[in-house]
Amino acid sequence: MIVVKGHIREVLVIRLMRGENIYAGIVEACEQNNVRNAAIISVVGSLNGVSFYEPIVDPGHVSGISYGEAIRLEGPVEVLSVQGEICHTKDGDIKIHLHATFADREGKAYGGHLMEENIEVLNVINVFLGIIEGVDMGFEYEAVLGGDSFHPKGIPFDTLQA
Repeated sequence: MIVVKGHIREVLVIRLMRGENIYAGIVEACEQNNVRNAAIISVVGSLNGVSFYEPIVDPGHVSGISYGEAIRLEGPVEVLSVQGEICHTKDGDIKIHLHATFADREGKAYGGHLMEENIEVLNVINVFLGIIEGVDMGFEYEAVLGGDSFHPKGIPFDTLQA
């Protein structure tokens, strides 16, 4: 277990418009505002469709789990909830990890790990990010999982810029 204590310094509000990709829009907003560590507080809006993954048992993978084939849900799709974090790689690239629940036009709910591609805004998407201070939210390779994973580290508060 890793436990690191920090706090939300401020909230960044992003409004994405029709046709924009959620991932690309969030990355651009984070780059423009020098955000490397944040939590998704809320996402509200609709999508023109969504692609997502579900975990599957995979005895051939070192962790015993992998993601299956992408599932595609054509729009319109209503966003019900989104959780995730804004992290970064060792090279400083922004890494977004999102899980979501959404509903199709019949009101059936779906959910899973969102793919970066094929996730376009239908009308608008409002994203609220809580910018975290005191935690370095890195994303690093972890051998036991056979891939990259979230690795938070504490940052002493007296070294942070105001």
